[in-house]
Amino acid sequence: MQLKKGFTLIELLVAIAVIGILSTIVLASLNTSRAKSRNSKRLSDIRQLMNAYNAYYSDNGFFPNSGGGWACASINCYDGWAIYGNGNQSMDSGLYPYLPTKPTDPVGGNRGYGGYMYAGPSITIGYTGAFFIYALEPPYTTCPIGYVNSSGSDYVVCLFYLGN
Repeated sequence: MQLKKGFTLIELLVAIAVIGILSTIVLASLNTSRAKSRNSKRLSDIRQLMNAYNAYYSDNGFFPNSGGGWACASINCYDGWAIYGNGNQSMDSGLYPYLPTKPTDPVGGNRGYGGYMYAGPSITIGYTGAFFIYALEPPYTTCPIGYVNSSGSDYVVCLFYLGN
């Protein structure tokens, strides 16, 4: 009698289960890397916006007018911030020499808010002046630029005071 060599059903099921567990771990870490990458882009965009608005202030002695409320300072604002539209045309044209193209917030996560918002120079939130607001995905629970305005399990909304 000749014995056949091969895998048993149990061995095959164990191998498939191990591969499934490993692929789940890899995909979870990949999603975290994607969120970190999107957050890095957002922080870079906020720094770019801050520099442009501060250069405008330096040349004109005041921050651009957002029309008396919040305005979208990025190409688009979406989800909960979509009601603010694409900003104020006079605000955008005044910033053109300092910011030739508006940044685009990378879409991702379940934040419920998207884009970069600007209000100024006469908005009062603890201080009177100009402000930026933006949202980050986890793993952030604090704001590298500004301070936490609100947070949830899927986002942290950051508020940054530019000045008056």
